[in-house]
Amino acid sequence: MMDDKTRIAFIERIQTYLDSEASDELKHQIKEYLDLYPDAKELLMEEIEVRRSIREAGEIKLKESLVEEYQTIVSRPQKTLKINRRPWLRVAAIGLLLGAAFFLFQEERSEILNPVSDPTFTTVRDDIGPKPNTAWNRAVKSFKLGDYANALKYIENQEAVPSFEHRDAGKFLLLKGVCLWRLDRYEEAEGSLSKIPQHNPYYDQALWYRYNNAKSTDNKDILEKIQTIVRSMENHYKRDSILE
Repeated sequence: MMDDKTRIAFIERIQTYLDSEASDELKHQIKEYLDLYPDAKELLMEEIEVRRSIREAGEIKLKESLVEEYQTIVSRPQKTLKINRRPWLRVAAIGLLLGAAFFLFQEERSEILNPVSDPTFTTVRDDIGPKPNTAWNRAVKSFKLGDYANALKYIENQEAVPSFEHRDAGKFLLLKGVCLWRLDRYEEAEGSLSKIPQHNPYYDQALWYRYNNAKSTDNKDILEKIQTIVRSMENHYKRDSILE
């Protein structure tokens, strides 16, 4: 069974799949959910049914408006009957408003479900042996699926390989820190993310997730510290969001 965070991540992918042209990677991720979690299929069908209900409600409303406008026109005396474009403009406006309302509803729902997107990671190889680093690969796979608990389990097992931690310390600490944050283990998340040094290529991302981690607990000291750092970084990719 999926926990709440995994369920939210799965719903977000379903919405992306239904709202836009799905990539092969997204289709593969959804298939993995369906294979791994018995309740995924039921959740998928529920989401599809919600979409169908919203669409049907919009179509019914539009049909009612068309019938109402048609009856208004045909009820007029024949000698004064004239085709008036305004009713049809109103009908078109209703359709546009329904479409806009549906779009805004989906945007708002997506923001509520997952306001901050996860960083992206790729699999790596371990120099210790000829095989791919299984623990890291599994951690990345679980992380992509929003299964942060399993991702953390795999990455913590990986700590026993010093060469890996040294070579990829930035991505290692970032993935671990984000998992801890998503699991509401805020103090541990700050401990992991704050270890990423300024010269590391993952430093900018670490600051962004440290900021969100601090927001989760309203830790004003850390928030102010990060904002001070980012003020001196004109090209930080989340500068506007952090300083707003």
